[in-house]
Amino acid sequence: MKNTNMHNELLEDFDLYTQLIKKGATLPWMSPHLLHTIVSTRDANFELLNELTRPSKKGLRELLAEKLAAINSRSQIPTRQENMMGYEIDGEFFACSSCLDIWRNLLKKLWNDYPDKREIMAASVKRFGYNRGYISSNRKNLFVGKADRWIRIHSRVLIDG
Repeated sequence: MKNTNMHNELLEDFDLYTQLIKKGATLPWMSPHLLHTIVSTRDANFELLNELTRPSKKGLRELLAEKLAAINSRSQIPTRQENMMGYEIDGEFFACSSCLDIWRNLLKKLWNDYPDKREIMAASVKRFGYNRGYISSNRKNLFVGKADRWIRIHSRVLIDG
């Protein structure tokens, strides 16, 4: 009953829009823009009525099989993960699992690629340390007052030697 009422309302609207379009030239308040809007609305109603009232040419089994195939094909589309964490230098992306890994790997790469700039990098990084240094030629200078075992666990070597 509910669908029948909706179909009837759509048919009445379609008839009303058709009458307005036919009389559009004689109505003084009908602007070209309003006429275009009414035509577009009538066409949309026609498509909706056509879709709701005409039986499908395919059986339910075929429709379900097509829908299942569409869902399965979407899941096999290779996608590129846009939110990868890491950094990019000279067009090459280096993936990392955490912000700390980004910091360590970037610092190590810059340290190895630009050995003549090490003093400048060390001075720049040192400005942001509050209670310890971030780069040092000796591990004991990084964490003053800590045990050797603790220092080995919590520090990384940037270059060998």
